[in-house]
Amino acid sequence: MKFRIFLLTLLSSFYVACSFGEPMILEKKDTQFFTVKVIDVEHDTVSLLVSGLSFHSALSVSKISTEVEGGNLSVKVHLQPGLKGGSGSFEQEVIVPPSVSNVVFGNDKVKVWSRN
Repeated sequence: MKFRIFLLTLLSSFYVACSFGEPMILEKKDTQFFTVKVIDVEHDTVSLLVSGLSFHSALSVSKISTEVEGGNLSVKVHLQPGLKGGSGSFEQEVIVPPSVSNVVFGNDKVKVWSRN
């Protein structure tokens, strides 16, 4: 009986830790069918469509964030476990301002698009 209570407590703690922990950032090497397509160019502003599917089948996309870092636009796909109805696929339009030369993906900052 004590073992069952211990096991239940341990599993519950693990589930809570995974559910409320920091989101994982998807890296390009862990992405299937990754594509970047130019969908519009207006003056020096470019619109890209970034899409793919995470290899992490137990995780779902919770959000996609972008941030300008110097001459790079960083795209990060955030993953979390246990999102009801969630999916590992993503598709996001990304606006590249004139000041940005490259688009990079994930914490590894893999270059996925260049203005040149």
